[in-house]
Amino acid sequence: MSQRAAVRPFRLVLPAAWLLALGVLLGATGCHAPPTADVLGLRADIGHTFYLKASVFQERDRYRTTNYRRGLLVPVNTEVTLVSADNRGFVVELTESGRKLTVENVSKHTNETVGQAFETLFADRPVDLSRFSDDERSAIESGRAVPGMDKDAVLIAMGHPPYSLTPSLDADVWTYQDTQWTRIAVRFDADGRVTSVGH
Repeated sequence: MSQRAAVRPFRLVLPAAWLLALGVLLGATGCHAPPTADVLGLRADIGHTFYLKASVFQERDRYRTTNYRRGLLVPVNTEVTLVSADNRGFVVELTESGRKLTVENVSKHTNETVGQAFETLFADRPVDLSRFSDDERSAIESGRAVPGMDKDAVLIAMGHPPYSLTPSLDADVWTYQDTQWTRIAVRFDADGRVTSVGH
């Protein structure tokens, strides 16, 4: 019994020693893991490619997670590379244009950490739009909700509504911030289909 107690700490220490030795060996040979952004839960490799999960609008190369519906459209499935991250947000580079987009996480509007906001906006693979009709795909790619869409389609078309205005996606009305002073209400029926979109 006492031998078992004496051996147990040795087993716990040995793997850590191996990992330390491996790290030293890799460092000495010039093999480095890609840098990782580990900021408030954001664990993603700098330089890795991601795809936008919803159509968003940016102004002056900046997107705030308040999710204003004004500015230049950045459509769903836009390919980006993660450039950097800090405790306020992150920077991605749009592959096609080479432009950098600064994403600012406004936590009072998302109720999310920087890492959660990143995962809400980006994925490793493009979103499969084949399950939607041609009209729905067209609306999604232009960042609009239209009558008949289900909630999944609206999330892809317009992203998440600000948590401060719509705390639950189970609500029958999702309220988006159109501008700082105006809002857009997306209303759903009992089946979760859009009935109207308006101010």
